[in-house]
Amino acid sequence: MKPTTRTAAWGTAAALYFVVTTLAHLEFSLWLVGTRTATWQGQTVQYSYRDAMPYLLPVAALALLAWLVRDALRHGTRPRIGIVAGYWLLWGACVAAVDRWLTYSVPEYFHYPQYALLTWLLAKALDPDRSRWPVGRLLALTILLGAIDELAQYLWITASYSHYYDFNDVLVNLLAAVLGVMVYYGFRVPPAQGRPRIGWHWHAGALALALGIGVAVGQARLQLTPPSPVPSGAIMKDRAGHATLYLQRQQGLYDRWHPAAWRPRHWVLGPLGGLELASLVWAAWLGYPLRRRRQ
Repeated sequence: MKPTTRTAAWGTAAALYFVVTTLAHLEFSLWLVGTRTATWQGQTVQYSYRDAMPYLLPVAALALLAWLVRDALRHGTRPRIGIVAGYWLLWGACVAAVDRWLTYSVPEYFHYPQYALLTWLLAKALDPDRSRWPVGRLLALTILLGAIDELAQYLWITASYSHYYDFNDVLVNLLAAVLGVMVYYGFRVPPAQGRPRIGWHWHAGALALALGIGVAVGQARLQLTPPSPVPSGAIMKDRAGHATLYLQRQQGLYDRWHPAAWRPRHWVLGPLGGLELASLVWAAWLGYPLRRRRQ
């Protein structure tokens, strides 16, 4: 298979994966949290798959640690192992902070494998032979797709119970993208030669996506808070027919503590806080490939 054909195939796989996981979000959530009935030793018991999540998280963490050790032994050099391990410790600290203060429920941890895999597929499309290392581009593209996913949930897929545009999840999607980047490149050392240019079709696709978002947003005025509560969908039209999109459906939802299902309470990020934290994470991982081999 030619490189351009292989790249297109991985790009198509990434696009299909994103569409399917976005559209299936509600169905998967209902499947995960739904209550089921079973008979155990003559007694009827009720259970939900989400009840297993607290036990699966340590198993997943140990599996990831085992992979890291294996990858370090296969591809790492002594200086590189220290650098990459530092990035992993920083990522773990970010995840722990999100878990402590920003996570509403345990099922939200599914964002990590979901967006890590999406980023891995995008990396296979943009850098199939690991010669370019477009870390910033991968993270920017994934956070853009994650923001679109959250907007689709807020306005359409989960509009019946989404009360605000979720910047917490946008941040988690970005941390998941970081996970995908670090898993894809692992402990390898970036090549010393210059990075090849990305094909014109990727730039054209990014431009078309940006224009499409601009046109969609341009159809509605964007506001933070409505003067009074608005119905699901968060879009209201005035008498002249002008639409206004509100990021929260009533006052007092952003930048507040709210009850949570995982912790006693969680902090709901507003636009400013969400964008600031996402920018810090993105900037921190721009320097991921710090050391390069000498030619």
